[in-house]
Amino acid sequence: MLISYQWHIFITLEIISVLSALLFIVLRYGFKKRALSSFFLLLFILPLLLEALLAYTIYQQTGEITSFHIVVGLFVLYACTLGVSDFKKLDRKLRKWIGERRGENLLTERDLYLLAREKDSRYLQKKSIFYFALHTIIFSLFIFIMWAKYGNTHFTFSMQWFSDAKAIQPFTSELATNILQVWIVVYIIDSLINLSYIFFPSKK
Repeated sequence: MLISYQWHIFITLEIISVLSALLFIVLRYGFKKRALSSFFLLLFILPLLLEALLAYTIYQQTGEITSFHIVVGLFVLYACTLGVSDFKKLDRKLRKWIGERRGENLLTERDLYLLAREKDSRYLQKKSIFYFALHTIIFSLFIFIMWAKYGNTHFTFSMQWFSDAKAIQPFTSELATNILQVWIVVYIIDSLINLSYIFFPSKK
């Protein structure tokens, strides 16, 4: 049953996590309900643990690592790394928004500095160049290492393999191929975002 509804459960947990994060900030700073907001902070973290448990349980049942496990792994990795800084950014922006409407200052000097820096086009350009270069290097290293270990000598540079499982795959390892498929999508989206900041910086 878990296998049939794995994506539904995963998406539901992600929605619960996002809504809980928003409710945590609104309740803590908008209504000053610190005790209740702490509950939603826990509810924000709990789905992450449940996602990891779900992926592990399905692996125990099937004995296979699929695209689902890769996606869950990426979400967990994001939440534990870049997700922390993104949550802090959201927290600062919502505190600023709530404070302006209540006529209160809910931000520290450090918060004001970070908010100003996030609007600096030169800072955003430099950060985007760094992340784009870092992601490209790591992605390239992954392809190089996987090709050296699992490279399919019969593979041609046709993208038919991406949507057709019966076509000749780039790697002899199904897991490596699944990771590559997901990573290509993530890399394209991430690159488009970074390149937009690099070549079309805000003029504010």
